[in-house]
Amino acid sequence: MGDRSFDIGGSVFLTAEELREMLPKFFEIYNKRPIKINFGGMGFNHSFATYAVASKLKPNTVIESGVLRGQSTWILEQACPEAEIFCIDPRPRADQYISDRATYIRDDFSLVDWTNCDPRNTLCFFDDHQNSYTRLMDMKWWGFVHAIFEDNFPCGEGDCYSLRHVLSGFGHPRMQMSTNARGRLWKRMRTKLKEDFLWSFYPRQQVLRKPNAVDRIGFKRNVSIYQELPPVVRYQSNNWGGKWEGQYDSVAPLYAEIGANEHAISLERIDEEDPDRAFKYSYICYVRLI
Repeated sequence: MGDRSFDIGGSVFLTAEELREMLPKFFEIYNKRPIKINFGGMGFNHSFATYAVASKLKPNTVIESGVLRGQSTWILEQACPEAEIFCIDPRPRADQYISDRATYIRDDFSLVDWTNCDPRNTLCFFDDHQNSYTRLMDMKWWGFVHAIFEDNFPCGEGDCYSLRHVLSGFGHPRMQMSTNARGRLWKRMRTKLKEDFLWSFYPRQQVLRKPNAVDRIGFKRNVSIYQELPPVVRYQSNNWGGKWEGQYDSVAPLYAEIGANEHAISLERIDEEDPDRAFKYSYICYVRLI
């Protein structure tokens, strides 16, 4: 499969050849990362995709929504050493890397005044598990053009309305779509009460979404590029333990195996540091608005 675009007619932002050319330098950078095992955060594939997009764009400003431990902040700094960086997280949890260069904001992306940013020279990075479709609307309101969506869940998975859900018309009818993440009975019952409340205010909330074709139409009217960045390598099973097919299909990795390629030693070392997690992949994508 080639570069995945879901047939929106957009061009490709980064080719496989460009990505392979960036890899040697990124290996050197990644080996210096401040957090060796970033549990719950980005592994190698998403870190490289983020670095590649940011390096090519060279934005003056980066807005990161969703910080966790700070690994993605550090990656963005390496890619954009001259950029002004804003890190947004309403409830920062276990920050392990705090940047001296970044401005930290305890609020939501949609509630910040971005008047002083050059909107067409800003990269928005979303790893906040919020409704991706409304994030694009928020961006459009302020004039932002470039975005990375780190968690782009496939149909039937995930805790937020992803762009894959939008483009397939799948909707997001439950707060948590992944069966293995719904928790025990008491947690599922509590979540069901929340869902019932949200459905009662359906047009006025952003968490749940019925299957529909309208969002895809709106997306196509406002997006010039949608590209899922390929994994460098990926495990035999996807993040949910199944095959890379059907709704879990993805763009082909840059390399078919961790070994048997010119970067085998580097890739094997990374896998040994964080086995079975380092090369996970969740369809990270770059979006350019018109």
